Amino acid sequence: MTLVIDASVAAKWVVSESDSDRADALFDNGPLIAPRLWLTETANVLWKYWRRGQLTANDVSERVRILAGLPIEPVDQHEVLSIAVGFATSLDHSVYDCMYLAAATARSAILVTADHSFVRVVEKSPFAAFIRSL
Repeated sequence: MTLVIDASVAAKWVVSESDSDRADALFDNGPLIAPRLWLTETANVLWKYWRRGQLTANDVSERVRILAGLPIEPVDQHEVLSIAVGFATSLDHSVYDCMYLAAATARSAILVTADHSFVRVVEKSPFAAFIRSL
């Protein structure tokens, strides 16, 4: 089964957080894909760690380099952007998060996320079958 990962999962690969072990195990479950924005969003998460003094600038750079080398198949934003905008307006949720859901629906995959509030929103929609919590 193809899985879509988002920044909330990817950050767990390079920062020790709760459920980091579960995020690591996703590599054993089949191909992983993500909209191209995943790396930028994850870099932003790492930047927030830097702002809080939990990572150095070098740590952030090194971890972004590690993430960039992972076997994540990119999904072109043009393939899913219009779908994501439709989801965002119907779910009243950010286009950024809906890009991952759109990738899952477009590729008949499952979005795996640690964003529990997004999971709760999607679970109340017709797209519930395309998302699961990490």
